[in-house]
Amino acid sequence: MTTNAKGIFVFGTLSNPFDPVVTHAYWTGLNIDWTTYPNTSAGTVNQNCAGWSYNTSTSAPYGTFAMGDQTDTRAIYWSFNAFCNLKEYYLVCIEQ
Repeated sequence: MTTNAKGIFVFGTLSNPFDPVVTHAYWTGLNIDWTTYPNTSAGTVNQNCAGWSYNTSTSAPYGTFAMGDQTDTRAIYWSFNAFCNLKEYYLVCIEQ
């Protein structure tokens, strides 16, 4: 893959997917532009399964996820509002 002058990966240069298996989804907590999803107005984290520590007593049971077989922006963001307790996804860690 190729990065821009700021060191951010530019989609369109990913030659291979992270994982070629079509059914493998990954928790990312990211938006298409590499930013994290904003907190809710109540101040609870809304789209990263409560800081990746979700349990049944947590009030923020959602996360953003992506698909491992993609080479475009869907490699880091496919959708949001996936219930954390209903999805057994892999986890992608991104270092800034």
